Amino acid sequence: MDSRFYFSSPAKKLNDDDIEYVIKTIEAVDTAAFLISSGCIEQNEPDQLKKLVVAVQNKNIAVIISDDVATMNILLADGVQIGSEIEHFKSVRQALGERFIIGAYIGSSKHDAMSFGELNADYVAFGPDYDDETEDKSNQDIIDLVIWWQELFSIPAIAYLNAHEDIEKISFSKEYPDFVALLPNFWSTNEPQNWLKQLCEKQLSQPPKT
Repeated sequence: MDSRFYFSSPAKKLNDDDIEYVIKTIEAVDTAAFLISSGCIEQNEPDQLKKLVVAVQNKNIAVIISDDVATMNILLADGVQIGSEIEHFKSVRQALGERFIIGAYIGSSKHDAMSFGELNADYVAFGPDYDDETEDKSNQDIIDLVIWWQELFSIPAIAYLNAHEDIEKISFSKEYPDFVALLPNFWSTNEPQNWLKQLCEKQLSQPPKT
C-alpha cells in the first residue's frame, strides 16, 4: 500500500516509554502527520504534551491539534483539525491565516466535504459520524468515500480507519487513499504494529462480482 499515514495520539496519560513507542511505530511507515487528540490533551500535562510534539516534529512529521487553537499555539504545533462547523472553520482561518494547516473532520458527509472544499480547507477527513441517529460506517465505506473524493477534487482527503474492525474486511480496488488515518483506538488493539503491518500489505484487488 502506498498511502501516507496520519496517526492520532493515544487517548491516555503518556509516560516517556509511551512516547518512545509511539515514535517507533509512526516512523516505521511513511507518516505525514500526527494528531494530538482531545483525549490525549485532557489527560496529559503541557510539559509532557510538548515532549511528544517535539519528538514527532524531530521526525519531520507535522503535528496537528484537535480543535484547540490555543493549545496549538502553546505547543508550537503545525496546525489544527476542527469538526464540521463552517463558522468555526472561518474564524480559525481568519485567526491563523495561511501559515498553519487547517483540516476539517466531516464524518461521512459528502455535502460537508464539498462545503469545506469550497473554503479551501487544507484537507477533509472522512470517518465515523459519532451520531447515534446515523448508521455506523465501516472502514470500507470510509475508504470508498475518499476514493470518490480523490477522483473529483484536488484537496487532499483522509480516510480515518477503526483498528478494532477486522482487517480482512478492508479491500482496495483501482487506487489507494492518498492518506490513511488511524483513530486513537489503534493504540489499544492487542498488537498495533501487527495491525499496521497487515494494512500496509494490502494489495489492489478487483471488487467481488455481484
